[in-house]
Amino acid sequence: MIYVFIKDSIKNTGLARYTLGITVAKDVQVIYTDDLRTQAGIDYSDGIGIFAGYIPEEINFFLSRFKKTYYVYSSPLGQADMSSPHFYSVEIQLLVKLLHMREQKRLTNLIVTSQPLAERFNFICFPPVYICNENSVIYTENRYGYSFVGNNLRKHKNVVNTIAAISLLPPETIYVSDAEMYGGYSKMFDCHFSTCREQDDNKFQTMLSTHKLAFQCSYSESFNYLALEYAFHGIPCIVSPCADWYPIPDCIVQNIDNPSKIWSVANDLLMEEKKYWSISKELKTCAPLINQMNIDLMKMKAKEL
Repeated sequence: MIYVFIKDSIKNTGLARYTLGITVAKDVQVIYTDDLRTQAGIDYSDGIGIFAGYIPEEINFFLSRFKKTYYVYSSPLGQADMSSPHFYSVEIQLLVKLLHMREQKRLTNLIVTSQPLAERFNFICFPPVYICNENSVIYTENRYGYSFVGNNLRKHKNVVNTIAAISLLPPETIYVSDAEMYGGYSKMFDCHFSTCREQDDNKFQTMLSTHKLAFQCSYSESFNYLALEYAFHGIPCIVSPCADWYPIPDCIVQNIDNPSKIWSVANDLLMEEKKYWSISKELKTCAPLINQMNIDLMKMKAKEL
């Protein structure tokens, strides 16, 4: 049995949804809890433990209860390096701790989103799998606004260049995970932000399905999970070359340091209506195929744990 422990406070994040991808495999049980001490009386000695969202200090006492243990680490090296002005960013410090835990055999290994990172450190790279049902996938032509959901103000997200580019497009609401956090940019770029957040996943997917364009122009992404979710709804996502899996070349911006280049790619889609809807339909067709390949790969990798 594989037991997947996800910190309850991160339940609605991309990390949690990425980790849930393993549930397509057999004999998987998911436990949401902020306090692992609530599991103290349960025998896990023949099981495999996978942990997502916890700091090492929260799981240290718990690891010895399992036959094998894995930690889900979601930052590529480049992203971890850009997350702080200090030499050792929070992500790098975490990675150093996790490597030490593996060396001491307290952790069996790390599960990561980045194939290059997996190759360098002999980690396990899990593919992204979108767990959805028919009711949560919506294709509508009633679309409005630009989405920057899933991003935050950290350096690797390339926030200022992306918002500068969006502000050059025909005026629309910009949907973000927290409108207050982006308040300082409203006056600077003369644009309006609205919070796109919903505890219920079906309602959240309904909100995503109504957006006209999504933007994920990060400097470092091993795989942009939200771009796959948007693809299911047929919503084009403007991405950086780091998202080398993305099936639509016309959506990839080669120079994301230049707001004009981001704007140009997005504007071309919006101005050519026939092209926009052709790409939209192609995404709707491609997304389940990409997802099914990842499901098959996930099942295979789960057997190797």
